[in-house]
Amino acid sequence: MKMQSEIGKLKNLDWERIKFYTRAGAYKDLDKFLDMLPVRTGHTALFLAGLSWLIAGATIVYTMSQINQANQTRKDILNIEAAQPLVPTIEKTPVPQDVLKEFVERAQPNYRNIKMDVAKNGLITITAPTTQSFSEFQTAINHVQFGGQAWETRVDKLCVGRECEGVKLRIDLKVSKVSIEAKGV
Repeated sequence: MKMQSEIGKLKNLDWERIKFYTRAGAYKDLDKFLDMLPVRTGHTALFLAGLSWLIAGATIVYTMSQINQANQTRKDILNIEAAQPLVPTIEKTPVPQDVLKEFVERAQPNYRNIKMDVAKNGLITITAPTTQSFSEFQTAINHVQFGGQAWETRVDKLCVGRECEGVKLRIDLKVSKVSIEAKGV
């Protein structure tokens, strides 16, 4: 049905007019038209038309150069990002208080002259009544330092001898859990 309507349209075409525009001398008619154009429209109109075409062409050239420059910049940025190594991030979080209390309850019986207490925010306090307990005090500190998996200990406060109130040795250790994550993986 559709094909028949298309064939009907082809039959209705003015074939004589098409032959006239496509004949061998048709280019001469176009040449004659272009030669007579300044006479019919005037030089000012032709100048304005040429100027508008020139501006349009310059705009296209400028736009294309800006697009090429933007694409090149994008490629450069992608290359720079690809060349940057993945840098891991280190995150330190306080060890939960219940985990520290359990650790101290297990470790305390090993040290008869040392007292271990858990404070808030991942803080363990180790005290000794005399300086003669220094080696046991030092062993207790090492026990805390190596007490948990991925633990990091930092000395928050340390006092020895007369500096300490009520005891002769005291250290407050801040205990954090260290986790390392690679960004972009």
